[in-house]
Amino acid sequence: MDKKRSVQEITVREAARSLGVSTKTIQRYFAKGLLTKMKHGARTYVLVSEINAVHASRLKGANPGNLGISPHHRSEPFKDTIAIDRKQYENLLIELGELRKEREIHFTLASSIRELQEKTSAIEDRIESYHRRLEATESGYSDMSRRIAEALKSPSGREEESGSSKLPKPWWQK
Repeated sequence: MDKKRSVQEITVREAARSLGVSTKTIQRYFAKGLLTKMKHGARTYVLVSEINAVHASRLKGANPGNLGISPHHRSEPFKDTIAIDRKQYENLLIELGELRKEREIHFTLASSIRELQEKTSAIEDRIESYHRRLEATESGYSDMSRRIAEALKSPSGREEESGSSKLPKPWWQK
């Protein structure tokens, strides 16, 4: 016997025997949503309370398809209903809440990153502008330095006509 099996659950074969129907009929009841399929590992179980409700309706002469049991699935893609205990359900809800918080944080971070990238781009543009201005200023200084150096070579700004590059003697040496 399966350790996870509850006293409130029976196998599909036991359910079929208790209702006097085939296991295929029990499978049809699952498909219609009249019975809840409980899975423990590879084994499938049925709730005893639902079997009792089907049995009581059959004793009254009602068609099991017209039972007061509502189908557990709402759309075609979901043919099987899986039941989980309350603790698992609560853990899933907690995990879902945490995932939603993480998603919200992710979107907030993504928008912050985009904003920072835009600001970084603007700052990089300003730095490039300053760099170009600095290069222009440096080239202006180098031109000025070259002119000063040329002016220092010849005080009059031109070479003496004699071709000598001697400087005139100061007044105290004349």
